[in-house]
Amino acid sequence: MNIFDFTQQDIKIRYVHFPRISSFLTEPVGDVLSRGPNSIDCLKFFINHVEKSLAYMVDSNHGWKIARWLDRRKVELAHGDELIAAEFANYEREQGQEAAEVLKGKVSSLLLSAPSNLVFTSNGVGVVVATHAGIRDHYIGKESKRIRDFCRYGDPEGFEESGKPIRKDWFVNHKSGETIVWGHDPRPQPMVINNTINIDQGVVFGGRLTAYRYPEKQFVAVEAQKDYAEDPESFLQKWKKERFNPPNIQSFLKGYSVKTEDYGEIKIHADYVKSAIEAISHYTVPLEELLYIPPTMSPAPEPSSLDNYFEHPQEAFKYYRNQGITTMVVEKKHMGSRGILLLFKDEETAIGYVGSAKLGTIYTRAGRGFFDQELSAKLIKQLNTDLHQGQYFTKYNTDFVLLDAEILPWNLKAKDL
Repeated sequence: MNIFDFTQQDIKIRYVHFPRISSFLTEPVGDVLSRGPNSIDCLKFFINHVEKSLAYMVDSNHGWKIARWLDRRKVELAHGDELIAAEFANYEREQGQEAAEVLKGKVSSLLLSAPSNLVFTSNGVGVVVATHAGIRDHYIGKESKRIRDFCRYGDPEGFEESGKPIRKDWFVNHKSGETIVWGHDPRPQPMVINNTINIDQGVVFGGRLTAYRYPEKQFVAVEAQKDYAEDPESFLQKWKKERFNPPNIQSFLKGYSVKTEDYGEIKIHADYVKSAIEAISHYTVPLEELLYIPPTMSPAPEPSSLDNYFEHPQEAFKYYRNQGITTMVVEKKHMGSRGILLLFKDEETAIGYVGSAKLGTIYTRAGRGFFDQELSAKLIKQLNTDLHQGQYFTKYNTDFVLLDAEILPWNLKAKDL
């Protein structure tokens, strides 16, 4: 599936009415070449679309290196860039030297002419900025060697032991009104912080190809067919290995981020963390077992206007109608108490996730233990037996199951209140 299956019709329609914003769907802010296969086909795609004003290209670190290589500068092709040289060599063998030189000239022109940042305007006012690795507010709409370097590489501060650069969070200082859309530093999901949006989800590493739709302000993404780079040290492989590791309290005290499906990655600043950890440490199950806290049902935004009613469904229906929701599913609600069940395959497996040997835990929507320890242990043991009898862990190849449940009858919990 191609991501433009979702977008190309909208591009053609909106291009007429919003001549600077409409093509933003085909504005690559991540590297469009290196690491994966078919880089030449990808470059041909953008050459064709840029020539027809259906796409724009911004400068990038890999693009800049390949452009200099095509210009016969002395550069070291590494981190996947060597694959480009191999592709061009194969292209020359198949199409001939003259065709290869023509294509190299077009690619070089595309990459060398790409600006460090593009400002998309509405009614003459900048609303969206596209750049590769980030940008400072006072650089927006400008060009210089310093600006181009920042937009290519971000704001590095040294290197990790593995040799990978450590990057500063430039986006925390963004204060101007434009939405900055960037890539370079791949994340499992779009990261939305301080009116900046990272839409590099590492498709070449087996992640996703993400587009940001403006002015709808929506994400559209397609999954990679496979891990093309096959890099065991890639961010995605590291994230998959470590995502369920027991938390390190020190990593929370300085602030942390939460990944969400609808809003990408949301930053939680350090100012709010200590009081929250204080509450958790006194009243909830151990932090490493608190994998999930469910959303609660909020009441209607205002009291009922009907006589003799404090709350009435009419206010809820009105609220959703005002939000543009025209279809609702109404279900009968059984009077139970919200309970979260974290159930492990066996005690040894649990050690790797929560640091202690146990079959699981049951807690309330506020994170507190649902039952006393004796009853909880009895129920968890029975549930574990049932899951094994149904071969659940084997069938779904999983170490644990997390259930968001309604525990009946309601007075099992209410009698303790």
